[in-house]
Amino acid sequence: MSKYGFRDNKIVTERVTTDDLAATTKVIGTSEIEDAAISAAKLASDAVETAKIKDSAVTIAKLESALQKGILSVGPLDVSGTTVWYVEFPFKVQIDKVIGVVTATLDATTNIQVKNAAGTMMTDGSFNLTSSEYSVGKFKSCSPSANNEIAADASMQIVSDGATSSGSILAVIHFTRKA
Repeated sequence: MSKYGFRDNKIVTERVTTDDLAATTKVIGTSEIEDAAISAAKLASDAVETAKIKDSAVTIAKLESALQKGILSVGPLDVSGTTVWYVEFPFKVQIDKVIGVVTATLDATTNIQVKNAAGTMMTDGSFNLTSSEYSVGKFKSCSPSANNEIAADASMQIVSDGATSSGSILAVIHFTRKA
């Protein structure tokens, strides 16, 4: 192994002389770079280190998995009365997290529930916005763990208990697209 990460017997060079007697070196064979033999410090600042691609660090399955994640923002939703909002998805999804961000000041503790298309509350699918979260910009979240799949062209529900007489939230929904 050379100090540059090439296997010593894998690179072949030939000295070529042109008419003006300027000598150049030309690679006439192939080379194989060992995994992670060239560190990022050895690469130019605008280069990409690809040493781990050889080890399947980037695969179609991994790319597809990353592309299935999505975020949808709905609102502002007026939570001053008992209200149900329906959020429809054109494809099957799993609801991973719902965040309620206060967009207009609340005057009382408000409970938000997240339900599936059948109206069943998702397991771990609720949160209370309490006095410490009444002001604009404060937030609370839940991460549903069961009953959290929504069929294609069906709607999930976001429900406010209406305990506050004023205020609104932005609902930020994290989901994973399912087959």
